[in-house]
Amino acid sequence: MNLEIDKNNYGEFVDKIVDIFRLSIKTSSILFNLKISDYKAYINLSIVEHSGEKKEYNEVILDYNDRFYNDFLLPLISKVNMFGNIVTKDIVNLDNDSLVTLRLISENNDLFTIDGLSQDDSNNLMKLLDNKKNNLIEN
Repeated sequence: MNLEIDKNNYGEFVDKIVDIFRLSIKTSSILFNLKISDYKAYINLSIVEHSGEKKEYNEVILDYNDRFYNDFLLPLISKVNMFGNIVTKDIVNLDNDSLVTLRLISENNDLFTIDGLSQDDSNNLMKLLDNKKNNLIEN
C-alpha cells in the first residue's frame, strides 16, 4: 500500500484500507493497527494466512490532529463498520494509563485496533459503531 498521503487524499487511503477488508476470507486474517503516539499515527497493515505466511504493507506515518480524526479516522471506522462484518467491539486500557485501545474483530477473525485514543475519542468512535444503521443511510 505505497501511497503518499496528504490532506487531499485521506479518502483514497480510507478506500484502499476498506478494499482490503472487503477481501476478508476465513483462511486468512487481516491485521490493522493504528498506534497514536506523540501526535503521530503509525498505521500497520498485514494479512496472515493460516499457514503462517504473512504479507505486510509498508508502515504509514501521519500527523495525528483534529483533521486526521475527522477526515480520516471517522470515515474509516464508519466504512469498516459497514463492510467489515464486525462481530466484537470493545474499548480496553492495555497499559493502565489515560489512553485506551479500540478493538474490532470481524467474523473472519480480522483484527482492527486503534491504540492511544483518549477515552472521549474512543467513546465517540464506539457511538459511531453502534449507529451502523444510521451510517448506512448517511453514506
